[in-house]
Amino acid sequence: MIDSYVHVFVGLSPRNTIGYWYWVVRFILQSCFYAMVVTASILQVYLGQPSQLYGLFLAIIVMACIFLWLELCQMLVSVKQYAE
Repeated sequence: MIDSYVHVFVGLSPRNTIGYWYWVVRFILQSCFYAMVVTASILQVYLGQPSQLYGLFLAIIVMACIFLWLELCQMLVSVKQYAE
């Protein structure tokens, strides 16, 4: 009963959800990635000690590598569809 209310409230459909959560998680992670890039660029300009940003830069590099790996895997699965 509560599950159906959650689906209606959030806008999720209980059917046709194959791969849905993968794309939701990927969208959220990419949004966080872009927010980190913007934050790093702003802090790099206005912060006096950029050595404090090494952790943030490392997180950006790791997430960028993960996203590139996911794109590569997606391309290798279906090259023709990816090229279109």
